[in-house]
Amino acid sequence: MASLVEEAELLRDAELDRHGHVQAVELPWLQSDNATVSAFEHTVLGHIRIVGHQLVASVNSKNRADRIRAEIEDRLKSHVRYKATDIQSVSAMLRESERKPRRQDEDEMARFKAHPKVQQEVEQMLDAHWRNWVDTPLPALGDQTPREAVQDADGRAMVMALLDDMERREQSQGSGLKQQKYIDRARTQLGLHG
Repeated sequence: MASLVEEAELLRDAELDRHGHVQAVELPWLQSDNATVSAFEHTVLGHIRIVGHQLVASVNSKNRADRIRAEIEDRLKSHVRYKATDIQSVSAMLRESERKPRRQDEDEMARFKAHPKVQQEVEQMLDAHWRNWVDTPLPALGDQTPREAVQDADGRAMVMALLDDMERREQSQGSGLKQQKYIDRARTQLGLHG
C-alpha cells in the first residue's frame, strides 16, 4: 500500500513517545499511476491513520471504502477487525472544517508543501505545464498559441505582456512555486529575450 513512500518519510511525520516508539502515523494510500494527469506518477486514493491499535482509512467514495477494507483485511488477516463505516456529507465536512482553527490548516499546508515528494510532484507538474504552454491555444491570445502569436508585432506584445504579468505575480506573491525559470525558458523558446 505505501510502498511508493519511503519508510523514513513516514517516520519523519510520525508521532513518537519519549522512547522513540511510534504512537501514531499517517500515510497516503497510493495507486502507482495517474490516468487523469500524466505528469503525476501516482494517484492518492485515500489516507490511513494508525493510532495505537486503531487504524482509520479515509476515502471519498463507497467503492474506495470497500476496496481499502478488502485490501486491509487481505493483508492483515486475523490481526484486524472491522468496526464501522462513518459516512459524512459534504456539508457536514464543510461545517467541521469551519470549526477547525485556520492556523492549524496553515501549519498542515506548510508541512505538506515542505515534503520533498510534494515538491518533486509540483516541480514535475510545473515543468510539464510550461513545456506545453508555448504550444497551447490561449483565449487571451484569441485562441492562438504563444508560438503562433509572436509571429506578428501585436501578438508578440500580447505574449510579452502575459509573461511580464506572470513574472510580476511570481515576484509579489512569494508562493514558493518558483516559476521564474519556466517563464525565462518560455521567453527563450519564443525568441523574446534581448
